[in-house]
Amino acid sequence: MAAERPDLLYHYTTQEGFLGIIQSRTLWASSIRHLNDASEFNYAINLAIRISNRYTNSGNERSGFEEIVGVFRQLLNVYVCSFSTQKDQLSQWRAYCRDGGGFSIGFDAAYLEALGKRQDFTLENCTYDKHAHEAEMEELVNWVQSNPKLMVEDILKRLMKIAPRMKHPSFSEEKEWRLANRIVIPAVPVSGICYRTGKSFPVPYRKLQMGDAFGALVKEVIVGPTPHSSLSVSTADEFLRHRGIEDVRAEGSKIPYRSW
Repeated sequence: MAAERPDLLYHYTTQEGFLGIIQSRTLWASSIRHLNDASEFNYAINLAIRISNRYTNSGNERSGFEEIVGVFRQLLNVYVCSFSTQKDQLSQWRAYCRDGGGFSIGFDAAYLEALGKRQDFTLENCTYDKHAHEAEMEELVNWVQSNPKLMVEDILKRLMKIAPRMKHPSFSEEKEWRLANRIVIPAVPVSGICYRTGKSFPVPYRKLQMGDAFGALVKEVIVGPTPHSSLSVSTADEFLRHRGIEDVRAEGSKIPYRSW
């Protein structure tokens, strides 16, 4: 069952990311295959394979589901931009404050959902319940087993709908929501794909344009733990005013600074 959408959703980012988002009025949705947490997606894929194996091991005829999952792993094209319901969370600051400070930008969730929909993004909550995941994958495998004439593309579409929302239960404190853009089986080059520098390889991403809606979208800005909290907050305020965001005042994190 889908969670109730919160009023605000928070996007954690680095100093560079914060400046870029405000100045360009865009959010970047990165390819899920290239994210640091790509292994979380493999959690869903491996779960699907394990459930499929139950049928094979129990004497049922192999449906080729594993081969389809292998194709899915290669052709997966989902672009996600992550948010949290938590605006001041230690684990997030540990990820984004390592190199000198991070920011949490609070967005109006309803407005964000509507804006994303106009650009083929859906706003959805991640799920962390292992038993619910198994039940959902079981239903998918049953559907495939009972419909031998299904097109591969139909199976891939359903996999692509459910798998990117599933995350390992150990990540539940993130309380993550995602704006997701799905491209099924890109047989030809897809327009609107950009590339940024990654740690080991270029990372594909898509832009979510906020444009004139930006002022209504941004509701809060939290400055992450830093040894220069007062100066960081006042400078963020100054930057927001210079960029036409008059009604939002930055605030400092309540979590004490530590050298992580």
